[in-house]
Amino acid sequence: MIPLRKSHVLIIGTPRSGTTLFCSMLGCHPEIALLSEDLNCGEFKLVSKKVVGNKLCIPNQIELEQSYFRSSFDYIYGEFQEYLNKLRTKLGHKTPIPRSRKAIFSIKDYQRNNYIDLVVFGVVRSPFQGIDSILKRGGQSEKTACCRWKRGIEILYALMNSKNNKEQVHIVYYDNLVKNPQVTMAKCLDILHCEFSDEVLKGYLHTPQYQGNKTIDKNKMSQGLEKDLTHAIFKLYPEIRDKYISLIKKAL
Repeated sequence: MIPLRKSHVLIIGTPRSGTTLFCSMLGCHPEIALLSEDLNCGEFKLVSKKVVGNKLCIPNQIELEQSYFRSSFDYIYGEFQEYLNKLRTKLGHKTPIPRSRKAIFSIKDYQRNNYIDLVVFGVVRSPFQGIDSILKRGGQSEKTACCRWKRGIEILYALMNSKNNKEQVHIVYYDNLVKNPQVTMAKCLDILHCEFSDEVLKGYLHTPQYQGNKTIDKNKMSQGLEKDLTHAIFKLYPEIRDKYISLIKKAL
């Protein structure tokens, strides 16, 4: 049976870029149902909402394109890791092995799906805050943190500049979301043809990093684009400097 056509949201961004906060806020809207980091396209089974969707981190959970071989390998390896984690738990090891399995759909797979009206929101955050958070809270190496942030910029830039789908892709700048949440969320909801609801402004209450807070922490904002461009990553990868600037200028 062909599923009913409905609006579909795909939220993407590098880890620690603000995707969880944005997903929590958007998911508080009464007409929207979102999953967070579901790797099996479970959002296609959601019903009774005008808009459904999923949030995935790039590039560790989702890539722009993925070969069938790579997808199969990631699935098998992920299942093997889960088995090892169960074994480690039985042996008394508390720290699980991080799973590296990717979602069964790539970004282009979502775009090729003819049964959904897709809207892609790409969340972008300053390299100072984003990379530093991947290092400290994500526990990754500096090389991994820089590569993930860089790949996120590359993918979002490619999507924004594709003639076939640029109208369905929208950039959400973390600083705008934190500084002017009502304005930013109103723009996003307008894109989804949903009326504004004050409930979305309470989304931070459902974000683990904000537990106990009475408001969104504006101290996590960057010091501005000029300061961002002094980050060492732009010396390592000068080709992404203009791409980052372009994304920020096009952000909601």
